[in-house]
Amino acid sequence: MIKALVFSDVHYSRTPPVSRTEDYSDEIVKKLTEVVSISRKVKPDFILFAGDLFHRKERVTMGECRKMVGVFKRFEAPVYGICGSHDVSGHQVDSVYNRALGVLQEAGQITIVGASGENVAPQVTVAGASCHYDYEQPKSYSVGAGTESDGVLIWLSHGILVEDDSLPFEHTNPSDIVGDMEADILINGHYHSGPTVFERDGKLIINICSVARTGRDDTHKPGVVILAIDPEARKWKHRFLELKSVRPHDEVFEQKVESAKMTDEDISSFVEALAREGEEMQEEDLKSVINNACEGRGTAVKAAVIARVGLN
Repeated sequence: MIKALVFSDVHYSRTPPVSRTEDYSDEIVKKLTEVVSISRKVKPDFILFAGDLFHRKERVTMGECRKMVGVFKRFEAPVYGICGSHDVSGHQVDSVYNRALGVLQEAGQITIVGASGENVAPQVTVAGASCHYDYEQPKSYSVGAGTESDGVLIWLSHGILVEDDSLPFEHTNPSDIVGDMEADILINGHYHSGPTVFERDGKLIINICSVARTGRDDTHKPGVVILAIDPEARKWKHRFLELKSVRPHDEVFEQKVESAKMTDEDISSFVEALAREGEEMQEEDLKSVINNACEGRGTAVKAAVIARVGLN
């Protein structure tokens, strides 16, 4: 039996996101330390990461990068992963080589995989699609990717993969892709809520949810997933382990931050404004678009939009 440990969306930063208390950085390190401890108990053959290691993109400091290198060095199994939306700039995957996650790859602490995949164990291949512009398309979720595998194929993705066709922004429904997926197991990051699991026709899709809590969601359970795979029998099972180091929401979120429920009109206005700006948008440009899209809708709406796109 081959074992894998899976986690995603760490969003490490010494500057806390909006609404989080000042000890945010320490809380992330505590949770990652627990992930390392779980890994040493489980003794996986490999570890999978589904994107967004850092929170502030190009503004990651040398100290923050050094801290994550130190954490990843403690893993006793090789780590394979993809770039999340916070690991690249302008939705350009190649920009990772000038970003903090690229430093970890150069230091040998993580291998960033692509559609061609990596053989990580006998008859097990890990492939994936790092976050890019126009991500919500079937190929991002291994449909028609053309990945060669002589056994079980695990695919890493970083998109909005949810069973809710009423959402007013671009997303992908698992039921629309599962029949055509090349992957046997799909691990998806980026969507922080969860975890959620979708199984059909022998295929497994897991929204891993995030280690970090950058916005308040009382249903969010930060944790890791353990995969056990029998490649010859083509069978696998999974279990979710909630992190014990997670503190109650009221202890880690500022109570004074105004909150608001986003309406369909609010979100649609924002998405339309983004589309007009083009794919090379940088963070400061994005904030300007948010200001324009939310003009006249109140500070609470603006805060909710910022939280949704991860700029807090």
